[in-house]
Amino acid sequence: MRNPFAAIAVVAALTILSLTLLPREWTDLLWLLLSRFTRRILGGPAPLQCNIPQSELIPDTYIVSLANSYSLEQHKRRTGRAVDLDRAIVDVGEVNDVLLGDITVYEAKSEDASLVNAVRADPGVLFVECKSRIHLRTQGIGRA
Repeated sequence: MRNPFAAIAVVAALTILSLTLLPREWTDLLWLLLSRFTRRILGGPAPLQCNIPQSELIPDTYIVSLANSYSLEQHKRRTGRAVDLDRAIVDVGEVNDVLLGDITVYEAKSEDASLVNAVRADPGVLFVECKSRIHLRTQGIGRA
């Protein structure tokens, strides 16, 4: 048998190269699936995405995305022992994502760090994002 390490290295390199050529939505989905897979096997919290400049960050405010077919009531039951989620939730909505399907998304605001930890510990949470300010830029309006 030839060197299996070389074959594995070539397959890994081609996989990484093909991931760089995929649209961002697909790489995000692959990242999410890998995260869910490793969480199921190894445990650990849901990913926390806060790669936002500090000047655009809204402090202590998070956007939580729940897995498809996982209800907010189920999520509250699982995290309710650790934190008062009803008091922290500001807004709730449903999102129809092309890749993820219908998912529940909510905004939570709390200065209590245990809230984020309890939410991320729930296996039904896909990921948690820090909330940022949205800036609308209008260029060239009213200029001759």
